[in-house]
Amino acid sequence: MTGDALLETFALIISSSDGVHVQALLVGHPAVRSAAKAPEGIRVGLRPDYPSSIEEAAADINRYLLEAGVAVDGVEPAPASPSP
Repeated sequence: MTGDALLETFALIISSSDGVHVQALLVGHPAVRSAAKAPEGIRVGLRPDYPSSIEEAAADINRYLLEAGVAVDGVEPAPASPSP
C-alpha cells in the first residue's frame, strides 16, 4: 500500500494456490509495480502509466500467468485500502 489514493485504485487481487510462484513471475510483467501477499491473495499494484485499462492489464496478467503454467483461480479489482 502506497498511501496514495490514486495509485491504490490501480490494484488487483490474484487468487492462486501457488502465490509464491505468482509473485516471482509478476516481477517480469511490464504492468506490475508491486506484488505482495495479502489475506485475500496476491495484491498487485499496477503502474498508472501502463498504456491500457485496468481490465486489459488484468486480462494480460492472467494470460501471462497461464502461459507460464500457473493455475489462476481469480483476478479481480482490489478493494480500496482502509484510510489510516
